[in-house]
Amino acid sequence: MTKTKSSGGLLELADRLEDAAQMLRDTVAKLGGVVTPAPAAKAPPMSAARAAKPDKAKAAQADGARACAIKGCGKPSRTKGYCAAHYQKLRNLEKTNRRPAAWADNANPNSVEDVQLPRGRAASKALAEASAQ
Repeated sequence: MTKTKSSGGLLELADRLEDAAQMLRDTVAKLGGVVTPAPAAKAPPMSAARAAKPDKAKAAQADGARACAIKGCGKPSRTKGYCAAHYQKLRNLEKTNRRPAAWADNANPNSVEDVQLPRGRAASKALAEASAQ
């Protein structure tokens, strides 16, 4: 097997790890094979977004943040009463002149029905019709 520059470094690291493993085996053998387990590591704290998944609406309101205006979303609102994803959707609807009247700025939490945007060929057709009007 030929050694390249990068594999040489990996082989050197493997040799060092093997030496360290042998030292550990020798130490364990000297202690009579008794090794106490290391204390369990604490689980990292869950982020607010992940913690909000089981019951989004209650979690978003529990920390004082206002919930998104879209019914059933439950994520905390960021701009104009909408979460980040729905605000981007709002911007897209405004840009293409398809914004529903119910999608008002600073709407109350959980008060607006979501809309399904067409995709693919249907989206192209809808945009063409909107620009023709």
